[in-house]
Amino acid sequence: MLSIIIPVYKTEKYLDRCIESILMQKVDDMEIILVDDGSPDKSGEMCDKWALRDNHIRVIHKQNGGPGSARNMALDIAQGTYITFIDSDDAIAENTFLPIINYLTEHQDIDILEYPAHLYIGSPKERKLTFENDTFDIHDIRGKQNLWLDNKLYAHCYSCNKVFRRSLFDGSRYSESITLGEDIRLISQLLKKARNYATINTGMYLYYFNGESISGSLKYADELLSSHLYAVEQLGIDIYSKVSRRLYLTMLNFQIDAYRFAKSTPKEPILKKNPIPLRYAQNKKDFTKILLMRILGVKNMCRLFSCR
Repeated sequence: MLSIIIPVYKTEKYLDRCIESILMQKVDDMEIILVDDGSPDKSGEMCDKWALRDNHIRVIHKQNGGPGSARNMALDIAQGTYITFIDSDDAIAENTFLPIINYLTEHQDIDILEYPAHLYIGSPKERKLTFENDTFDIHDIRGKQNLWLDNKLYAHCYSCNKVFRRSLFDGSRYSESITLGEDIRLISQLLKKARNYATINTGMYLYYFNGESISGSLKYADELLSSHLYAVEQLGIDIYSKVSRRLYLTMLNFQIDAYRFAKSTPKEPILKKNPIPLRYAQNKKDFTKILLMRILGVKNMCRLFSCR
């Protein structure tokens, strides 16, 4: 069985679209867990109506605690062998889940399966994230590090376009103390337990741009940086190695954004030490950032970029 977990909060405009896209998948062996996270609009009432219409749907009502809290509560009751997550303002393209379920049935050693996503629909950043059918052996720490760095999993570390073996969540849950970056923290934990990670070239997660979303807010750049640092520690990654340079510069951008928003002190220990060598820069922009870090230090460089 596939358990589909959907946190619901202030999405009455989009909830029907989300649920309809799942029910049209024509997958019988699934459960849909809607978690009304204390939503002040009509979303909770809509969840109850959907549960009356379709016996695949279960509803939880709870006090507001954020998406991590909502997902955790659903994980405690989920009955599926596999788990996936959908945000209630997003949807799934037609004929997404059936090929995925068939693939997992044929390849029962896979612990995490990632499928394509159409990102930021309706915004200037709209793009598609696509994959080939591929399997990555992550039995040892080296395989996990390679997946994170060489295959840039850190850049698409979303819960919502992945299917997870249920047993991976034994002893692991989403952080409820942060607003953004909880996916990165949890997936780095799950990777430590997983032995095989796969990608598939069929299906599509539809991530719609929502002007009310928190994902693009500078306010949470500090949490994103902290989450990446957490993942680096979990996976034992040497942030100064050549293969880590893109991740290092990604985290540096979060540090600049965090300083721009809250003048936050640069994070220890990674971004306050000497930066990666200049020879790791792949373009002029990267070269400039690394050079300025070496000359000014991270805090003064953050000040400089914050004035722009």
